[in-house]
Amino acid sequence: MPFYIILNDEERINEIIGNSKTVPLKLKKHLFIVNKINGDFQDKLDERDRILILKTSRSVERAEIDYNRGVFNLGSLILLAYDPLEHANANRVIYRLIGRSPCFKVSSLIYLFPYINYDKYVENRVVSPGTIIKRIIAYGGRAISASRLKLIHPSSGKPLIEDLERNLMKKLENISEAVQKHKMQKKTVKVKTLLEMKSEIKMIRALTRVYYEELNINLKTVNSKIINIAKTINQLIAEAKKR
Repeated sequence: MPFYIILNDEERINEIIGNSKTVPLKLKKHLFIVNKINGDFQDKLDERDRILILKTSRSVERAEIDYNRGVFNLGSLILLAYDPLEHANANRVIYRLIGRSPCFKVSSLIYLFPYINYDKYVENRVVSPGTIIKRIIAYGGRAISASRLKLIHPSSGKPLIEDLERNLMKKLENISEAVQKHKMQKKTVKVKTLLEMKSEIKMIRALTRVYYEELNINLKTVNSKIINIAKTINQLIAEAKKR
């Protein structure tokens, strides 16, 4: 069964390979595939390498996250990698779809999605990786995907979870800043803009629910931020409608 290697610093790949029998085939920028990984390849990895190695599994493995025990096994994952699309608008559409799907960004245009039943969350407008792949292909793009993958080093899941929380908090900070600008300009507040912000907040909340229910990732800080921003937005909407 093949192994997928994601390495952000491509210049390191030749150093790591050296005389190793592991010689990966490059699929796209930062993404490689190999049929076998020898011990000498892994021995050359060190802490400076931001590298993920995933292997194909016949069975589906449930995630196991336990912060107290330091367990960060993300379970079975779906890999999606694609090249930039020809038209800027198409890239924006794909970016928005990815923003509505539970996933971990591991490199430029390379994402890992949990292997779950996405139909369960369709009412919350949560997007499945299959939907994203179909749209990429419809735009004439090239998508690389693989399913039932798992990290050969489960501890690799910890930095992915930390990155996820940082990215969600950054999105919320951007929304919060926009809300504060609206508060300073009450006379020009547009209900439509506030409703769009409210919809974005609702989407992030739906995603945190998926992360918790399916992976046991508890994003308490993110949820607290969501509550505070949502409260402010609702107040502004109510005030704007009274005018």
